[in-house]
Amino acid sequence: MANMSYCRFWNTSHDMEDCIEALYDGATLKGDELRACRNMFDMVLSFCEENDIAEVNWDEFEYWIEAISK
Repeated sequence: MANMSYCRFWNTSHDMEDCIEALYDGATLKGDELRACRNMFDMVLSFCEENDIAEVNWDEFEYWIEAISK
């Protein structure tokens, strides 16, 4: 079932807040959870870069992904 358009960002923002909090708390991610994290941040960072919101240091991104997998 797809998110209903009127609550898509509302629901996702709360989920994202939970994910960020887990990372601040030092979560270590493996397997599917790590792949989902990488995919989620890759999508957001790519969107920001493609729309001239921010420049992304992809080497630093890879370093960060590696760090949360240990």
